[in-house]
Formats: sequence, structure tokens, C-alpha cells
Amino acid sequence: ETRSRQLPDSHDDILLTKSRIASNYGLLGNYQEALKINEEIYLTRKKTLGDKDPKTIQALHNIGTNYLRLGKLKEGLEIEIKVTELNKEILGIKNKSTINSMAVLATLNDKLGNYEKSVKLREEVLSLRQEIFGESNPATHTAMGDLAQSYTSLGRYADALLLNEKTLKLRLETLGPSHLYTLTSKGNLAISYTNLGRYNESANLSEQILSQSIDSFGVTHPFTLNAMSNLAAVYQHQNRNKESLELIKKAYELRVETLGAKHNQTLETMAILATAYNRNGANEKALETQNDLLKLRIEVLGEKNPLTIQTMSGIANTLGLLGRTNEQLELRKKVYAIRREVLGDTHPNTLQIIDQLSRTYQKANDIPMAASLSSAYINGAELQRQQSGLSSENKQSIFSKYVNGYRNFSYLQAESNHIDEAFKISELSKARTLLESMASQIANRSSTVPPSERKKLEQYTNQIDALSQLIEKANTPEEKRNLELNKNNLVPE
Repeated sequence: ETRSRQLPDSHDDILLTKSRIASNYGLLGNYQEALKINEEIYLTRKKTLGDKDPKTIQALHNIGTNYLRLGKLKEGLEIEIKVTELNKEILGIKNKSTINSMAVLATLNDKLGNYEKSVKLREEVLSLRQEIFGESNPATHTAMGDLAQSYTSLGRYADALLLNEKTLKLRLETLGPSHLYTLTSKGNLAISYTNLGRYNESANLSEQILSQSIDSFGVTHPFTLNAMSNLAAVYQHQNRNKESLELIKKAYELRVETLGAKHNQTLETMAILATAYNRNGANEKALETQNDLLKLRIEVLGEKNPLTIQTMSGIANTLGLLGRTNEQLELRKKVYAIRREVLGDTHPNTLQIIDQLSRTYQKANDIPMAASLSSAYINGAELQRQQSGLSSENKQSIFSKYVNGYRNFSYLQAESNHIDEAFKISELSKARTLLESMASQIANRSSTVPPSERKKLEQYTNQIDALSQLIEKANTPEEKRNLELNKNNLVPE
């Protein structure tokens, strides 16, 4: 207090102290308080140093990071675009601060469903860190793990696996088997195994991680509790539901004891606990846990935070298990409205709730309402897979997430006697994966086929490319869909 009275609020030491306090609030999960302090620091820096001073830019970056943690993704994206542009202008692209802002910008794009932008940014971040720091630097390893996460978001599980294996190998060589970062990489590899359906390998590795973490850091360390939660989730994939429930109960109790009931990591563990109750048939207990979780999410993060919306969606699932279809329907309507507002019409999470809402209408025997959501779903899914720059493999991965929705909406349109629309949806989906798979094979095999066949293949790929370009430039969803049908008609040839 004496020191702060002697120094003006704009003094560097005062602002650095405030920044450390904000950081500590963030570590405690109190992101709102951290944001308030960081906003004060930014305004002071801007007033005394100007917009383009590196310290002002860093203060703005801290606000963007707070928005990310609070789930205010669009606001965070806007800030980090500005921060990255300023850092490139003032510090250059190879500066550490510039690369860090690019990494946060990539994370925001990933969470907003802009997967191709996220991949490109993370590939650039990795390339820069490899060039500047080398392969053995922890920052480079973090960039590898982040890029693997982007590959996972795109459904490129094999690519994510290879990158996670490489990261783990490098960390074992440079840091040893018991280092926190090494165990983090092991955890990422276990997630890759889970995504590929290799549940036994994932469980074995997750058990190793938990054992090593207890030995190295103790049972109450945050990483150990993460390891418990992750292992409980893997046990659920193996239908080891009683073991999962006991483990996640323990993790939750320790989280409350060490971090408090409102900490973000405690709430994440609470969400897994609710799932464990459902998997053990304790649906009422799951609902009670989820309702408590929702109150805490709203208090800590606000009603429109993506994690709060995710909790609402989980409650809707549990209401369905309890046969409370009318309540489930009303809650899914609310989730859909908030996701449209916060994430937009074409975000993957918005498309997910459209599919779920449609199936709930279906369960309530309201087929017309269920079918009425088809355009929103199909148009959104089409825009997802038509993101600029996506490879054929990425388009296939994205489409695989939506193919069951296409089939269900085709069925619903037929049930509503909209036969033409049902046929359109069916035709739109059935040939796409084959087309893009063939295009990829053509590119790989063109050097080994006879010249006459190669010419036919080249003509074929040129037709596909021309239609793909027209699809990308189309002004309306209907125009895009008609061009897609033309593209599909190439298959019989």
C-alpha cells in the first residue's frame, strides 16, 4: 500500500503488479475479475504509451486471452486479429509475442469452427517455432500438440496420432519420462487412441499417466486430477462404468477440496461425473448434478458461454433418458436459439443441436417440425465442408460428421411427402465421399496409369475442379446445392 501511494497508477511497477494479480485470478478460474484488471491496464497503457507500444499490445492480447477463457469467442477473435496485425507491424513475424498471438488466434478460430484457418495458423506457428527455437524447444512441442488438436477437429485422427507420437518422442528425449510436459503429451496420445477406437491402448496409457503423476506430483496436484478425469472418461468408452464413477467421484471431491466448488476445472470434472451417473443408470442423480452445474456455470461464466450451453444440452439429454420429452424439447429449443446467437448458424455445435432438436421433434411425433429444420442443417453442413482451401481428405472428414443427419432429414422429408426434397438430400450426400476419394486417388496414381487413361482422368479431374470452383463462388445455398448435384452426376461416368 505504501509503495502504491508513492507511485502513480501508470507506473510500470504498478501495472506489472496488477498484471500478476490478474494472472492469479485466471489461475483460480475467476476470469471476470482478471478481465476487469486487464482492461484497466490496457486503458492506462494506451493513454500513456499509445496504441502501438509493445506493452499496450501485450495488454490488449491479455484481454483477448480472457475473452477466450470466458467463451466470448467472437470478441476475442476481433481483438486477436488486431493484436496479431500490430505485432507483425511493430515487432515482425518472428517475434515471440507475434507467434504467441497467432497461436491464440488459431485457438479462437478452432473453437469457432473455422478449422482450415486454425490449421493454417498452427502450421505457420509450428514452422516459425521450429525455425527460431528448434525441435527440442518446449514451445515447439506445444505448437505440435496444438496442430494435432486442429487435425482432431477436422477428423484427421491419423494425422493427429502421428504428430502426437512425434511430440511425445521429442519430449521423452529432451525432458524425460516424468516431466509434466511429457505426461501432457502422453495424455494427448491417449486421446488420439480414443478417437481411433483403440480404447484398450488409451486406457493402458491413461493408467500409466495417472500412476506416474501420483508418484511425481502427489494425488492432489491439478495434473493428477486431470489424469483421473481423463481415465474415468476412457473407462466409459470401455463400458467400465462402475470404475469410471468411483474414479470421477474421487477426482471431484479432491477438486472441491483443493480448488473450490466454482473453479473451472472442478466444473469440468462435475460434467464428467454427471455423465458417469447416466451411464450407471442413475439418471435422477445425473440431472441433479447437471442442474447444480448449470447454476454454477451461469454464475461463473454467464448464460451464453459455450460451456454453459453445453451443460444445458447435457441436461436435455438426461431429460430424454428420463422420458421427459416435452421438457427436453423446450430446452433444446433454447440451446438452439443461444447457439445461433453466440456461434452463428453454421458452427458445428449449432448444427449438432439442429440434428438433436429435429430428432426430439421426431420423438414427439411432430414430423413436420422435425423436417422443417433440414434446410438449416444441410446449408450449414455444406458451408462447413466448402471452407476455402480444404483438401479432399478434410472434406471427407468433415462430411462424415454430418452424413447421418443428411440421411435422417432425407427420411423426414419423405415422411412429410416432400419427395423431391428427400431425393435432393439423398443425392447430395451419397456420391460426395466417393467423388473426393476418387479425386485423391487420381492425384496419387496419375503417374502409373497408361497415357490414354491418364488423359481421361485429367479431363475428369478438370471437370470436378471446375465445378468445385463454381460451387465456391456460388451466391446462394440453393445454387451451391444444384451445382453439387451436377458434380455428383459425374460419378456414373
